[in-house]
Amino acid sequence: MVSVYHISVSNSAGVALSSNAGLRVFVPQQFTGPPARLGDGSFRLLFRDVDGSLMTTNGATNLVVEATTNLTSWLALTNGFKINNGSVQVDDPDSASLPRRFYRIIER
Repeated sequence: MVSVYHISVSNSAGVALSSNAGLRVFVPQQFTGPPARLGDGSFRLLFRDVDGSLMTTNGATNLVVEATTNLTSWLALTNGFKINNGSVQVDDPDSASLPRRFYRIIER
């Protein structure tokens, strides 16, 4: 479902109306559990497709997992990305040395 929005700005000189813009929000992938802390202090993420079905190597090619410490500078995680029993497994070795880490999954 796409929702359509526009902006209206007014002041004493008049009104300006933007053109319409569509917004569609996709349901996120389903994590199979909370991030697991590994023995070296890093994190492992496990998730499946949006409907909970098993992922395949072909299905995972459209996914990008990104991480950040500040919610503004996102970096794609490229190492430790594999399919494990139908779940996408992403290991983040850099997380061991960080006080906090945020993740997002983007489907292209």
